[in-house]
Amino acid sequence: MALDMQAALENYLSMRLWPVTEAHITIALHDQYTRAEPARAHAVHAALIEAFETRDLEQIRAAFTVHTIGMRESVSL
Repeated sequence: MALDMQAALENYLSMRLWPVTEAHITIALHDQYTRAEPARAHAVHAALIEAFETRDLEQIRAAFTVHTIGMRESVSL
């Protein structure tokens, strides 16, 4: 397992993309913190948890799609 993690950490593409990924994550987290909509956050994440509990890959994929698109639209980077 440690070797797999090391290989992932040394992956050239991952290393090149990390600064952009980190910047997007930072902006999204800051936006969530300043917006503070706990009811919305709970509803979105509750749907993800419910999907996980079904163990149905199609339902999980659909919940992730809704979550990801919803975040993209609310953050609008």
